[in-house]
Amino acid sequence: MKSQLKGMIEGAILTATYAVLLFLTIYTPIGMISVFILPIPFVVYGKRHGFQPSVWMFVASLGVTFLIAGGVYSLGYTFFFAFIGATMGVLYQKEKSAMQVVLGGFFASLLGILFYILLTSLVMNLNLIQMYQEALNKSVEESNRWLTRLGIPQNPEMEEALRSMAEQIRFMIPSIILGSSMIISFITHWISRIILNRLREPVPQFPPFREWKFPKSFLFYYLMAVILMMFVSAQKEGYLYMVGVNLQPLLQLVMVIQGLSFVAYYFYSKGWGKGAFVIIILLVFLFPPLTFILSLTGILDLGFDLRKRVKSGS
Repeated sequence: MKSQLKGMIEGAILTATYAVLLFLTIYTPIGMISVFILPIPFVVYGKRHGFQPSVWMFVASLGVTFLIAGGVYSLGYTFFFAFIGATMGVLYQKEKSAMQVVLGGFFASLLGILFYILLTSLVMNLNLIQMYQEALNKSVEESNRWLTRLGIPQNPEMEEALRSMAEQIRFMIPSIILGSSMIISFITHWISRIILNRLREPVPQFPPFREWKFPKSFLFYYLMAVILMMFVSAQKEGYLYMVGVNLQPLLQLVMVIQGLSFVAYYFYSKGWGKGAFVIIILLVFLFPPLTFILSLTGILDLGFDLRKRVKSGS
């Protein structure tokens, strides 16, 4: 009985904490920061009390959200972050690995985004994808107007390139949603580890970055995506084009991460400090073409196990 009462009190405190964070996110300028903390009360409660109590906290948070902001927009907001936080918190309680927790958060985030798009479409009659496309087109038109005001003559080729880029981004919305879901899950895990460790609630961490290694099957998927784009890139439309234009950049990112992981492993095997690896990261941001070299390194590492050669040679 005491444990149930304690759980109810803690749930009320964490729901109130969420309410404060939601208010700050919606009504104050610090919302760009506090938005990343919104899932954390649900993570903490899920980690300590499990699935069923988390459901009740989720329901209570919907009621609090309606009182604070009302409207479908805010309720969808709460559903999204509560679903992610509760999912990851319950997975922490079940002592899943860091990768399993992040993948759980990824799928929860993905389902939350899709639910939010469906909710706004059915209830508010808004097509978020179409609105996004219109915003891209308006940004192109606005850029042209600014160039005209500055006395810079319009370049039809540049305008066509910008419109083509906006059109391609429309096809890439699935990969944007997938990438956003993974980023949200990683950030939530990172913040959760900091807070839960301070609360003496240990959670799993990822292995050192130098030990990260994707399955070799990713290399096969990447090569298939490259070959597919060679055949359909000129079409600029159709189902196969949409598949290729979404798969290739995502798998390209996987190869870059694999390449960076190998670089970290190589530096570690040579006894070089972390400073050298940080310099590599900075160079990648300053000179984006270096990502091609890292991608190639990742491909070679997956295909020929470069780490084994480094280990045998050291």
